[in-house]
Amino acid sequence: YSFTPDGSFPLYNREKGYCDIVFSFPKRGDDEVELREIHGAEAFNSIPGIATAKFGQSELIVRGKEVHSSSPESGDNALIKLFFELENLRISEKGYGEVYRFNRERLSRTFDGAVSLNLYRHPETLNGEDMGYTTAVPTRAEISGDVLKLGINLRTVYGTTLEELHDGCSKVCDEYGCTYEIMINQDPLYVPRDNPILKAMGQAYTDVTGDEAEFFLDAGTSYAKAFPNCISFGPVLPGTEELFHVPDEHMTEEDILTAEKIYITSIMYFLSNMEV
Repeated sequence: YSFTPDGSFPLYNREKGYCDIVFSFPKRGDDEVELREIHGAEAFNSIPGIATAKFGQSELIVRGKEVHSSSPESGDNALIKLFFELENLRISEKGYGEVYRFNRERLSRTFDGAVSLNLYRHPETLNGEDMGYTTAVPTRAEISGDVLKLGINLRTVYGTTLEELHDGCSKVCDEYGCTYEIMINQDPLYVPRDNPILKAMGQAYTDVTGDEAEFFLDAGTSYAKAFPNCISFGPVLPGTEELFHVPDEHMTEEDILTAEKIYITSIMYFLSNMEV
């Protein structure tokens, strides 16, 4: 048994899976004004707050709100907005029209991967616990030669298989004339709440904070996926603004000391055979 301080308190015994997919759209024709460059987020796991494109002698900059890709509903995806602007301006309309159509028909309408990427819809509850649904959001974009590469980040619901991902992406490519590559895929995580380490950690959290140690689903991904019977445990406390992977990521000294007390108490319970 183990835990990793790579998330939030109190207890996140469920994590969605993590997957990065690159869809490659070949240029299909020549236009009077060609798209030369396009950029979204620097990382797959970040909703871009700024997206840029260069065409002719012009540069287009579109702004949104940068957030962690595991919670796309709290941000404003600048890359989605940029594709709309380019389509309206008819930039590379022949060359990359299928990218614009994919954005307009699928990506801009929903974060639900079962809809946008034709994925199987798994049950949203298991053993009475919420498992959520698979989210799929565009985050990165670049032009390489005559190919526009679009990076999409997925947070997969428990039960999703690699075979299902390949099946869904193949259907997308058949419809929009592209190819795809799954760059990385990590399975979802689930540790039942009756696990003894979770009971000890929950008691430690309650002893230090005075609050009930509830169980939650984390849409993000943590180092816990590297080990069996491991979950992410803190250090971010409830009610604290989430600043994961955004500018000025930080914690207060007071919160760090509170987390330290919770960890020390947890380890004390572990060493005493977890009799809590």
